[in-house]
Amino acid sequence: RHAVIESLLERLGFRPKIRAVATWYAGVHFASTLEADWAATFDSLGISWSYEPVAVKLSTGELYRCDFWLRGIRCWCEVKGPHNLRIEKPRQLWVDLGADADDWRAPLVVICREPARGFAVVERADGAPVAIDECRRCRNFSFLDLDGPWQCRSCGFWEKRTGGVMPIPFIQTYRSASRKAVS
Repeated sequence: RHAVIESLLERLGFRPKIRAVATWYAGVHFASTLEADWAATFDSLGISWSYEPVAVKLSTGELYRCDFWLRGIRCWCEVKGPHNLRIEKPRQLWVDLGADADDWRAPLVVICREPARGFAVVERADGAPVAIDECRRCRNFSFLDLDGPWQCRSCGFWEKRTGGVMPIPFIQTYRSASRKAVS
């Protein structure tokens, strides 16, 4: 119901008054604290990240700069707050990359959301369920496409699993009075 209302408001031109607060973390200037918090969360999991590394030309002709590239697990991550404004760009990137949930080696595009009760919230660009989990073989954390094979995006280890995954704590950067994060 919430998504229907949000979609209607977007079509009518409603733009919520959300002001991103620029933040420094790990020597990088992020456009928002939520992006910096995701970088801190990736760091806590040992996931190497690059912030807005390249602009990609989508099949629509638009240029798009995704928030994060996680090279070690071949994953693009777009950070979104409590809205879906401009969600079409990461969705189009997912389609342009082949949208192959069944190939653990294919690039994945995920939406990193605001935390829920202190835990990380992610979904695939098309809205399908995704989780972050630790591989039982290589012990690396990566995104796990819950609609595709449960394979580690680092080493390819596959296992048949049922049930959910443990929630991943979401890390918030420290914000001083000057609004700069301490890494």
